[in-house]
Amino acid sequence: MTHTNLPNPAGSLRKILFLDFDGVLHPAWGNSLPEFVHAHALAQAIAGRPCEIVISSTWREHYPLAQLKQFLVPELAGRVIGVTGQDPPGRYPRHKAILQYLATVGEEVDWRALDDSGAEFHECPNLILCDGAVGLQRAQVEQVSEWLDDGSFTCGSA
Repeated sequence: MTHTNLPNPAGSLRKILFLDFDGVLHPAWGNSLPEFVHAHALAQAIAGRPCEIVISSTWREHYPLAQLKQFLVPELAGRVIGVTGQDPPGRYPRHKAILQYLATVGEEVDWRALDDSGAEFHECPNLILCDGAVGLQRAQVEQVSEWLDDGSFTCGSA
């Protein structure tokens, strides 16, 4: 099933989820679970709601966008609109790469990053942090759902 972007309700901001793979869609280490084992849970959390996905995972450095989409379940792949650029040097590289991406969007957006590496982000409520040893769990799924159902806020600017 291919996703068509759902319109945002009048007056609401466009919502973009920056998605890491390792430690989010599957455990990053020390586990025998298959890759992308948590993809369906994320797909269910965003089903029927306007939400676009930008891949911020380091996998973007090794695979073209078309192949990255093939790793995902169709419900997620159809929402992918791009990837972030290279992580800038220095502290908080993933956060900086996201802010650089947002600067190219040309409009204010409400965003979240679903990631397992808090050290790559400056203090910001936009990060939904996963435990890399287990990946996406009920608490993070609920945070994503609440964000999509709720009001908008953004942290920082490029």
